[in-house]
Amino acid sequence: MAEHWFDARSWLLLLSFTVFLSELQHSKFNQSALLAYKDHLGEVVGNLTSADENLVMSHSNLSRSCDILQNETQELRTELEAKIKEASRLKLTCAQSPIDAYCHTEPCEDGWIHNRFSCYVIFDHENKLERKTWSEARDACRRRNADLVVINDEEEQALLYDNSYGSTDASEGYWLGLSKPAGTGKWSWVDGTEILDRSERYRVQFPLCTNMEKRTEETLWLEYCVLQGEKTMDLVYRVDMGARVQRRLRLYGVNSKLLLLFFQMILESVIRYSMQTWYGNLSVQLKSKLGRLISTAFKIVGYQEKCYLQSLYEKSVLREAHKILDDPTHILNQELEFLPSGRRLRMPNCRLKRYKNSFIPAAIKMLNKQKHTFKCVVICLGILCVILAAMLITRTLYVFLSELQHSKFNQSALLAYKDHLGEVVGNLTSADENLVMSHSNLSRSCDILQNETQELRTELEAKIKEASRLKLTCAQSPIDAYCHTEYKSSVCRPCEDGWIHNRSSCYVIFDHENKLERKTWSEARDACRRRNADLVVINDEEEQALLYDNSYGSTDASEGYWLGLSKPAGTGKWSWVDGTEVTLRYWTGVNGTGSNSLCALIWKNEQKKPFGWSTVYCKEKRRWMCEKKIFSYQVGKK
Repeated sequence: MAEHWFDARSWLLLLSFTVFLSELQHSKFNQSALLAYKDHLGEVVGNLTSADENLVMSHSNLSRSCDILQNETQELRTELEAKIKEASRLKLTCAQSPIDAYCHTEPCEDGWIHNRFSCYVIFDHENKLERKTWSEARDACRRRNADLVVINDEEEQALLYDNSYGSTDASEGYWLGLSKPAGTGKWSWVDGTEILDRSERYRVQFPLCTNMEKRTEETLWLEYCVLQGEKTMDLVYRVDMGARVQRRLRLYGVNSKLLLLFFQMILESVIRYSMQTWYGNLSVQLKSKLGRLISTAFKIVGYQEKCYLQSLYEKSVLREAHKILDDPTHILNQELEFLPSGRRLRMPNCRLKRYKNSFIPAAIKMLNKQKHTFKCVVICLGILCVILAAMLITRTLYVFLSELQHSKFNQSALLAYKDHLGEVVGNLTSADENLVMSHSNLSRSCDILQNETQELRTELEAKIKEASRLKLTCAQSPIDAYCHTEYKSSVCRPCEDGWIHNRSSCYVIFDHENKLERKTWSEARDACRRRNADLVVINDEEEQALLYDNSYGSTDASEGYWLGLSKPAGTGKWSWVDGTEVTLRYWTGVNGTGSNSLCALIWKNEQKKPFGWSTVYCKEKRRWMCEKKIFSYQVGKK
């Protein structure tokens, strides 16, 4: 009966243990799945976080770039407006501005040398502090609406040579408009034309410019922007090569080689391969002295490791002893035998002098010591294994119970963490989508700004070129219009062909019969400005009568001519285009009211002479009159 009860209890315990193991295994499986899913979600969160950080950084960089583009675009707009105003001012004033300088008895300004189609000026600064580099000299020329000299033929070369200051000092030369930028290897003039390189002497990476030196024997073109560039490069190279040679001599000295060879051939071979035959019989003093000698030799030849002679000796002795035991044919193998216990060695003939003074006694001691140590280690390991087995069984049961409880707790925590990670993934995904959309919108805005900036740069460059061209060419622009070749007198005509002269002004009247060719007030003013003029400003009765008499008469007010008189919307004040206020008034009736912009026109009506000013809306199209100052300067006879 007791046996059956014991069997039933054993089966119950076994069944309980089986259920426990099954539940633990199932719990571990669920926990592993949850951990894998948690790791996956963690990786997704990490990727989304990294992508989110990259997007934020990219968005921030793009935002800064857009801000920079915005500022640059605004600056370009401001600069472009300034250049447009400058170009307009140059167009309006170009007709009169250069006359004082050019319309004399000579074709060039005072102090300039005339030769064929060009004018030259030479700056002979005795004070070297007033002299300039090539770039500074070119800027100085440009400020005078000129540029550095471009020599086209021998005649021009001879002219400049004859008018320059002679000296045997190369520092007394004059800059030419010829240069070779760094890295290009090509000479070119400032007007864009090329010249073949005459010398391959200079290959340093410095920009070269051309200087014309006048000597008594010949004319030389000297090439330098950086003094003594080639000599400086050679000096650096020689110093570097000298340092390399010194380092090589220090690293590969002859004495060090000989010393290392001696050490490897004699000392190292004696220490490593034959010390078991003699080291054991040395006294303590000799062993210490030998150790110091070997350490000193190591330092001299450059060995970094330390030499431990006792350790080398023991290894060498054991190596030779094992060779004797493992080789039955060895002459000393028969001299060694085991004790009855089979655990220790002995040598019956060890008292013989030839064996007593050899390394054999020391080898037997070392081998017996190794065997005794091995026996103790085996016994200790056996006892330790029994203790560990008992502890392992107890620990296993405790770990199983703890692990099952911990697994259930972790499973609940993992489920909650999984839900939290899912929510985080959703939020990060939504945030990333918003960032991507914002980044895309910002990128499109930046592209638009980039295109606008590029267009502004292009337009600004065109305006700069136009302003430069106007500055350089306006000196001759008005002369052809006023001083024709058929006029041989020394006084040019005050007005161009088709213009009416009256006192200090010139007038032109546009009588367009076709109403489609007529213009609004603003269009008419632009048309006058393109002719370096403006809409008419009437200053007195004589001017009013002149314009009235030369205009087309009609009883229809739509046949009038625009004047330079307007009243902008909301101002309630009439003013002329030159900024002056209205003092004369020739209104035919009420001068207009309302909130829209009003402009004045002159209307020739014989019934209301000498009046005829009328007001209409500025957007209506009418004829117009232009006015500008006369040309009244003396020019030389041709």
